[in-house]
Amino acid sequence: MQNFRFSFTDPGTVDTTTAVIDWGDGTAQQTVNLGVLRSFTVPHIWTEADTDAHQDGHFPISVTLTDKDNGTGTGSLTEVVTNVAPSSLTECLLGTVNPSSASCPGAATINEGDTVSLFGGFQDVSALDDHTVTIDWGLGWPTTTRYDSLPLATGVFTYSDSRAFGDEGTYTITVTVADDDGASVTTTVRLTVLNVAPTAVIDHTGTFSVQGVDAFLGHATHTMNFSGSSDDPGSDDLTLSWLWRDGTSTSHGFPDDPAVDDETTPEDPTVDSKSFTDPESHAWAAPCFYQPQFSSTDGDVTTPTQDSVDLVITNNDPTRYASGTWISATKSKNPPATLPCYLKIVQRMSAVFHGPSSAPGTAGPIPLTTNAEALNIVQSSSNDARVKLEREVLTMWFDFANGGFDYTTLIDTDKDGIPDSTFAEAMHTAESLILNQASTQSQMLNYRNNLAPLTGE
Repeated sequence: MQNFRFSFTDPGTVDTTTAVIDWGDGTAQQTVNLGVLRSFTVPHIWTEADTDAHQDGHFPISVTLTDKDNGTGTGSLTEVVTNVAPSSLTECLLGTVNPSSASCPGAATINEGDTVSLFGGFQDVSALDDHTVTIDWGLGWPTTTRYDSLPLATGVFTYSDSRAFGDEGTYTITVTVADDDGASVTTTVRLTVLNVAPTAVIDHTGTFSVQGVDAFLGHATHTMNFSGSSDDPGSDDLTLSWLWRDGTSTSHGFPDDPAVDDETTPEDPTVDSKSFTDPESHAWAAPCFYQPQFSSTDGDVTTPTQDSVDLVITNNDPTRYASGTWISATKSKNPPATLPCYLKIVQRMSAVFHGPSSAPGTAGPIPLTTNAEALNIVQSSSNDARVKLEREVLTMWFDFANGGFDYTTLIDTDKDGIPDSTFAEAMHTAESLILNQASTQSQMLNYRNNLAPLTGE
């Protein structure tokens, strides 16, 4: 606001006078009744530093005086009005990780792939100015997407915007508000984007639920097919790896190897989420219980994301051996090289016999971790039906590990010459009888006698 003092003379000392002021800025003329005063002061506010008629900011002010006898006089001057830049600019960020409770947070944190919200306001003494908000989202963005321009209508003094970030890092976000005369105000805030580790999931299609836990079943030297998938919300390349647990591994970069730094610094934070599937084939030379592992890393984390699955690889001997064979194997001073792995296979498959390879939470009541423990079971001469059935069950599990039975092999469990159950079903029935303390000697002995011919007992 500017105060203007006007003065004049009039020979008619008692004449009353009226002043009409044209401020030259397009506002309505102002009339002032002066009475017999010969000087006066009037304030005026310019809401614009320029107008269409006076774009240089020079406004002609004219005053017309009229006395009671209609005598007139005029005067004029030029007022130079300079533009005032916008002020009191606020820039507020709302993140998704531990969001601040402040009304206008000056910093925020999000996970890569998430969206940050930006908002704020400003002031301008010129209520008629138009404004443009320019947002610089920080280094790394391509020139075509780094900046957002938000034109605001006259009288609008707030703004809002949002942006998703696809790569971790710390970004300085700059907001500039400019009026239509080119004056501006700028402020900055800091955004932290956290890396999100990729997922790693093995496809369980083709597995069997064994003791409540999925497991792949296969044979030594036979190729098996696997598939692993990984998703990453960020823009990272991924390395997908398989650790086959037989001393070999497989690793591929998708689409490139993150270890090869061929990207700019800072990296482009444009969201480009990744989803890859890695189908692989592998054959194990030796029968055993394995837990192959699938992992994914984006190169930004020390520990890859991992998933594993149980795998039982059995041998390829179709012969079904009686307990005598396994007595010899377990008591020998030079036992077969495969025997330790056969014990692991039985531990994993059986609900009765337990050891380090048993499924979590499913360990059976009978330990089977050494050749001596196995020998005590297969050579037992007890007349107790439960012990006899335990002996037959362990014999059949050893035959399974050796290749004599597959999990889905159809077998005759009632001696009528017609296969009526899968091997898996028969073992479940037999082990349920063993585990059920209410099972009678007759029930257990009958089922043992029905199974015995399958192994030549």
